[in-house]
Amino acid sequence: MAQKPIAMEHLKQVLQLHKDGIAIREIARRVGIDRNTVRKYLSRLKTEESISEGGLADQAYDNDLLELEAERLRQVTIHLASAEKELSKTGVTRQLLWQEYLEQHPDGYSYSRYCHHLQQYLKNRDLSMHLEYEPGDMVMVDFAGKKQYYRDQDTGERVECEVFVAILPFSGLIFCLAVASQRTPNFIRCINAMLRFYAGVTITILCDNLRTAVIRPDRYEPVFTDLCNQLSEHYGTTFSATRPYLPGTKRW
Repeated sequence: MAQKPIAMEHLKQVLQLHKDGIAIREIARRVGIDRNTVRKYLSRLKTEESISEGGLADQAYDNDLLELEAERLRQVTIHLASAEKELSKTGVTRQLLWQEYLEQHPDGYSYSRYCHHLQQYLKNRDLSMHLEYEPGDMVMVDFAGKKQYYRDQDTGERVECEVFVAILPFSGLIFCLAVASQRTPNFIRCINAMLRFYAGVTITILCDNLRTAVIRPDRYEPVFTDLCNQLSEHYGTTFSATRPYLPGTKRW
């Protein structure tokens, strides 16, 4: 592992003590650094009196910063390989992953630099296809993965709820509705409220493989509930489902 360069103050002390004829062992003891580190920097330094601080840094640090950066990059790349999987889990945030990274590498990147490297890593790993949508062709619907809650204004009680989310992919117009559960009556309420909000019906309603909507998930011919068939007939639309176990096929 690359060593972190010593501070400029220590560097000046090493040079001055060496000019005063102090032995390397004693310099290491007085400055508080390793003897091999003292030897390394003395082998790089020139002892002219007129040398500036900038010139001293150029001579002493040489490739240390490059080596340190290369080592940091190697460490964060190894970390990001596992962090990518963790990031998809509920409740895992970039802040949490960064804190775990710092526990392993205290001299690692700051939060902003960590996020930059994570973004670049995900960008290089995420191969996606650009999809074209037509107005009125499709609406995508699903329930948010993690339950939310609200406070009862009269009692202050915390009430858990499911959040139904819909989006028109062509325009990006989003509709949300909080309901008590994902059961059939609430699912019907969500679909009806969504269509009233959009003031129209799309050709297709694309949903995830909800138990309320899909009896048997299938990559090619999913079997929908009688409820969905009735809603399709009533509104003159068609229900479709994403491919099971492949959430990447439905990108919002």
